[in-house]
Amino acid sequence: MEETADTKQSIEEIEIKKGKSLDEIPNSYTIIDLETTGVNPRKNHIIEVGCIKIRNGQEIARYESLIKVPNKLSSRVKKMTGITDDMLIEAPEFKDIAQDLWNFLKDEIIVGHNVYFDIQFIYVYFYKEMGMIFGNDYVDTLKICRRNFPSFKSYSLENICNELNISADHHRAISDCLIVRDILNESQSQMYEIIEEKSMAINLVKGQKIDLTKNNPELKNILVGLGWSLSSDANAFDLDASAFLLGVDGKVTNERDFVFYNNLKDSSGAVEHLGDNLVGGDVGDNEQIIVDLSKLPPHVDKIAFTITIYESEERQQNFGMIKQSFIRVVDYDNNKELIHYDLEKDFSVETAIIVAEIYKHSGLWKFQAIGSGFRGGLAALGRNFGVKTENKTDQITISVYPNVKSDVKKLAAMHKTNMSAIVNKALQEYIDKYSEEIKRYDNFMKNIKQQ
Repeated sequence: MEETADTKQSIEEIEIKKGKSLDEIPNSYTIIDLETTGVNPRKNHIIEVGCIKIRNGQEIARYESLIKVPNKLSSRVKKMTGITDDMLIEAPEFKDIAQDLWNFLKDEIIVGHNVYFDIQFIYVYFYKEMGMIFGNDYVDTLKICRRNFPSFKSYSLENICNELNISADHHRAISDCLIVRDILNESQSQMYEIIEEKSMAINLVKGQKIDLTKNNPELKNILVGLGWSLSSDANAFDLDASAFLLGVDGKVTNERDFVFYNNLKDSSGAVEHLGDNLVGGDVGDNEQIIVDLSKLPPHVDKIAFTITIYESEERQQNFGMIKQSFIRVVDYDNNKELIHYDLEKDFSVETAIIVAEIYKHSGLWKFQAIGSGFRGGLAALGRNFGVKTENKTDQITISVYPNVKSDVKKLAAMHKTNMSAIVNKALQEYIDKYSEEIKRYDNFMKNIKQQ
């Protein structure tokens, strides 16, 4: 916990300087969970806070409070949390509990599920009300569950409870804290049994290289999962994973060697993109790419896996707003996670990242953690790898709403085609529907010209 800031900036200007992300659960920590009116800590409000202080696996103290907010709650928030406007009438404002909460959390390691979401709100609120910097180290149980249970289809609290047979009552702050406690305590032996059954994935750091097929000679199909968490309005972002099949010169041999949402397979069929955000959100891989190592053409010496932000310049977005990005490699045939790499660096102006690559060495495949950022998004990456992407990304010249583009990408993936085919088919059907009106317009314009 840091001291009071010397010069207090506006809430809109501050950069959230979080503590360190820890990989293991300590003996002493505090579980935290918030209920909020939205996802943006600078615009939305905390309506409930719950904290449980743990020492050697046992609860020693608890703090919880509803918090009054200036606006009426939306029906969505009421339905999700069970909190009503009437419940908040007599509740204190955050400024009234700030000192007590600060004292409760002081010097504690913070634990929670997707805990960076909660840390952002606490950080902004402490800074706004007290001018204090909340720099506690933290442990994210979402990250731990992803690592320990690679076979889970989802890493939401609800699904984890179902998988581990933990009873749960969701979406109130203190009840979610109790769920996190139960995941850590009651299921600990089950975690170790699963971990012993399946060898743990090797966690890498930036620049580290590791053999992929030397110790796994039977390895044929790998699933490459890429994921990320958003520190701002999730609906405003559109991230895309891509794969570049490269020759010995580090360039693509032909345009089909660039696999992305508008070209879901390379020409050999060895690399397949499973589509845009098919898993989604903060509960697992956001996008997945399957590679059949046995079918890769001889000219492919390396595959680079990347993440880019769509229309980053227009929306003034960059990877400084993206947190907890990762890549993992899974043996697709037995669902065993082999490699996991978390991008530790906080990017700032970059709009594209080369996350990692697999490459051939002496006839075997290796994996390298890269974590290298680019400005200029997909176009910059394309130029780096010898692809002209400006005309390849289906950026329709008319204005298209982000949610429309996202749905078109999903339809293209479902029908195993590209976005152009989906858009052109829809436009053709629309034009056919109004063909008579179009004919009347053409006749009208002919008459005008004749006059």
